[in-house]
Amino acid sequence: MIKSAVLDHKVISRYEPDYFGRKVIKWRWIIYPWAVIEDLSGFVRAMHRDVADEARIKQRLADEHGIRVSDATLADVLSSMRMTMGKVGVRPDPLSV
Repeated sequence: MIKSAVLDHKVISRYEPDYFGRKVIKWRWIIYPWAVIEDLSGFVRAMHRDVADEARIKQRLADEHGIRVSDATLADVLSSMRMTMGKVGVRPDPLSV
């Protein structure tokens, strides 16, 4: 018999794991420490080009998603996005005009 385990079990999920570390009652986006850059990059990409600077990106992350991000973390996100330019599905530099 195969058993399943997850860190966070969202009760809205159609699947209930056999084991979980925490039950999440209210839906929320969960950013795990090992996926910060990837997850934040997705949010920034979704902003398209209507963001002019890093301060505006930080403000939109806070306003629209309740995410507070440090200057250093945002710099890492933007650096990672710049390094992946040219790969399939990746938009150009989010800060280029």
